Amino acid sequence: MNVANRHFIGLVLLIAVLAAAAAVGQDQAAKQRELIAVLQSNAASAEKAITCKQLAIYGTEEAVPSLMPLRADKELASWARIALEVIPGPAADESENRLERRGPARPVAAEQLSLIHISEPTRPY
Repeated sequence: MNVANRHFIGLVLLIAVLAAAAAVGQDQAAKQRELIAVLQSNAASAEKAITCKQLAIYGTEEAVPSLMPLRADKELASWARIALEVIPGPAADESENRLERRGPARPVAAEQLSLIHISEPTRPY
């Protein structure tokens, strides 16, 4: 096989990989829109909790405004926090900062479930 054929095959493979990556990105954006619609609907709390978990995978800054109201919900606060902690970008960080400035209005359980605090180093037996 000559060099020109190798370059052509390499180019075809590169185009195929780029097309597949673009399709995955479009699928993720569509999935996120579906999940946001669930959060904004009158769905049951259990369904919204699972949706928050899925937004930890598919969520972007676009999902932050839909997750923020759930932080005040006693049943959904920790679920919303799971998604907000892993969504990249300043919007999710700023949303957490706003909540911290508000003070004790947010449920304590959300902090306890998502933060690990080790007060003493581990001691060997």
